[in-house]
Amino acid sequence: MIRRRELALRWLVALLLLVASLVAWRSVGLFGQSLLAETLIFALFAMSVDFLAGGAGLMSLGQAMYFGLGAYVTAVLTTLWDMGALATVPIAMALAAMLALAIGSVIVRFGEIIFIMLTLAAGEMLYAYIFANRVVGGSDGISGVPRADLTFLGLNLNSGPIFSIVVLVVTFVAFVVFDGLLRSPFGLILNAVRQNPSRARALGAGINGLRTAAYMISSAVAALAGSLLAQLNHYASPDLAAWDLSGLVLIMAIFGGLGSLSGAALGATIIQLLSHFTSRYTSHWGLALGVIFIVVVLYADGGLFALLSNEANRLTAAWRGEKC
Repeated sequence: MIRRRELALRWLVALLLLVASLVAWRSVGLFGQSLLAETLIFALFAMSVDFLAGGAGLMSLGQAMYFGLGAYVTAVLTTLWDMGALATVPIAMALAAMLALAIGSVIVRFGEIIFIMLTLAAGEMLYAYIFANRVVGGSDGISGVPRADLTFLGLNLNSGPIFSIVVLVVTFVAFVVFDGLLRSPFGLILNAVRQNPSRARALGAGINGLRTAAYMISSAVAALAGSLLAQLNHYASPDLAAWDLSGLVLIMAIFGGLGSLSGAALGATIIQLLSHFTSRYTSHWGLALGVIFIVVVLYADGGLFALLSNEANRLTAAWRGEKC
């Protein structure tokens, strides 16, 4: 059961990130808008991974497969088939969900270690196919990806500030949806499956079906994030489906705190900004991130969210003690 204090902290972190994003949106220039949008997209991707790992207990090293799939569906349909980018987004999400259903209905039956290895293998198969397929640009990728046309709403997404604020809205709506799912009967049963699969099975829970559904939802949102990144950069490359990106986003979720949603978004934000600013001064920025990640894991196995939760509990206890 999700404790009220943890739920309140989840929303507090989310609202603080929302306010910080709005402040950045009002104050940064053109490059800052691009960095803001990219950071928000990775926050969205990290929340989808957190929903799967923290909500269902399934660690995947293949979620970049769906991220890359979303990017390439938008890139191919817009550049080769002249379809509007807006129409490609639900198509990308639907294809990702169907692929996740086909793969997940098989691999969720195995143990967690085998699940990790099979998702890694599936992701590398898609990466190898994209990399070698000249129809979709091969190793060069696809450039010239247009952004969605929202002029019927009075929004020009070719404007950096407009695109970044739309991405902010999409990311926050995704947080609200994920939060609602985790607090729904579906999410509570999923949490029971994560904590004790044997007991949940004995109580009649359809473990494989629940895990497959969570895998499908996570994959569809990952495809949404991939489509947004392709539109942001006007480009899709095979690197978006590589396993190291899956590992990086999983680290973002662990760094922020599995099962917290907003913690995963916080972890993604910090890692994205650190990688950007430290890379200005050294080519070994990954080393700096690694040291920070190790320190956080050593002192808070629940990530940054656990640190914040412990500090909030300490302050609450101190306040109650003074009051008494």
